[in-house]
Amino acid sequence: MMLLKKISILQKFDATAPIFLVVALVLGFTPPLGAATWKKPTLLSSNDATQPDTAIDGNGNVVSVWVEKPDANGTGQIWTKSRKNAIWTAASALDLAIDSHNPNIEISATGNATAAWSNSAGIWSANRPAGRDWTMPKLLVPTPASGLGRTKFSMNSKGDALLTWVEGSHFGLSVNFMKRPANAAWSLPAVVAANANPFVVLQGGDGVDLIESIIGENGDALTAWTRYGIHPHGYKLAQQLQVSRLQKNGSAWQPSPVLGTVETVYYYDTLKTSLLLDAQGRAGMVFNTPDANLNYNWVIAKQTGANQAWSTPSIMPIDNADTTCDQLMTLTDIVGCWKDYPSEGSARSDAKGNITFMYTDRYGYYDSWDGTYYASRTRSITGNLGSTTWTVPTTLLAYNDSSNYWNYGSYLTKYDVGANGAGVFAWPWYNATTFSPLLKAKMRPSATGSWSSSLSYNFNTPNNTGKVLDVKVNQNGNTSILYENFDSLNHLLYVVTYN
Repeated sequence: MMLLKKISILQKFDATAPIFLVVALVLGFTPPLGAATWKKPTLLSSNDATQPDTAIDGNGNVVSVWVEKPDANGTGQIWTKSRKNAIWTAASALDLAIDSHNPNIEISATGNATAAWSNSAGIWSANRPAGRDWTMPKLLVPTPASGLGRTKFSMNSKGDALLTWVEGSHFGLSVNFMKRPANAAWSLPAVVAANANPFVVLQGGDGVDLIESIIGENGDALTAWTRYGIHPHGYKLAQQLQVSRLQKNGSAWQPSPVLGTVETVYYYDTLKTSLLLDAQGRAGMVFNTPDANLNYNWVIAKQTGANQAWSTPSIMPIDNADTTCDQLMTLTDIVGCWKDYPSEGSARSDAKGNITFMYTDRYGYYDSWDGTYYASRTRSITGNLGSTTWTVPTTLLAYNDSSNYWNYGSYLTKYDVGANGAGVFAWPWYNATTFSPLLKAKMRPSATGSWSSSLSYNFNTPNNTGKVLDVKVNQNGNTSILYENFDSLNHLLYVVTYN
């Protein structure tokens, strides 16, 4: 159980508490007239919405998609809702097929949006040109006989788009892609990487899986993928991580050598990987991989440009000494504490190659009254694709922020970084004095700027706590945050914006 015993009264609070913005945003400054401000949260769906995604254009206009009325498998209809010039549209259905899932939404700086999702028929897409209605959905990839595996959809601020997917729902036969220049048609499907031996599976067959894919501001694309087989002991899979690059006007992907290897128990386990690509064409990949002693490290490999060699992965300087266990041990009923190496982390880069890496430490401690519990802490470091220098880690969320606030899981945190380096970090919180669940956030004006003090919203949650689901930031620092509340019957999906 990830909750701290100190917040066992998490559900006891005023059911009538409205959603409102705490005065002055606790940011230490008063926004000038006409500047961006936090808007009142808007209800998107009260029908158990799940798998939501949001996007925000260069003018602060927002569009969101989600699965409406999901069944026990998490599939349902695809719905959407948009905000333009401070006016929200009514929610509407993109796809009424009841087995749809995995919706993704992207939007260009000028407001042209594209959504992609999957169902039993295959992978679909629809467009919403700026100021106009959604086009009819188009089936881009019919489901092959072998089935469809993991899919990824990415778009840059110009509107160039990349769709990648795995053919083979259980054992990956190939990683495939389609690419679409802004205001143009999709290319025909083609292969990024293929299974070298699709017929010998149980005896050590060579499968492939998609990990991540992005398309950069310069139009180049990156896809991280693994080649895997059955471990000689017969109970694990050894995954070899590679990244391939496709230039803007190219037709052939350029694969890297194997950059990392990991053994996993299940075929669907993957390396935790982030891809980075700046406006100059410099690229990076951040991932976790074990050393010779099977201690997992977060590492980064870099490429100075297309057709250039990838660097040998180097360890990122995050596992430094801290006093969290010392703080926990000051509690009277704590008799032991230990730190797990950070297992959760992800990276973003801005257009200039500035990297923000967020990671979560987890601390286990033995409580003499209740047994073993866990606390967590989220930290950040910054660097650059053109440098080997990293900043000292900054703690954004400690195991307890003050005597009145307890972190009930920084694994629930979300963040994003805009093209100019502006960042927003959001998480759910609980006030142990007023019994109020809160949506909290910190903001950063640029990659080299400092993170603000926390600002807070009250969650309007009659029976349970809220959960942050997605955060998106545009090149101007405008922000869209999706979060979930619960009433006695349904999950409630809300969006709050800073624009």
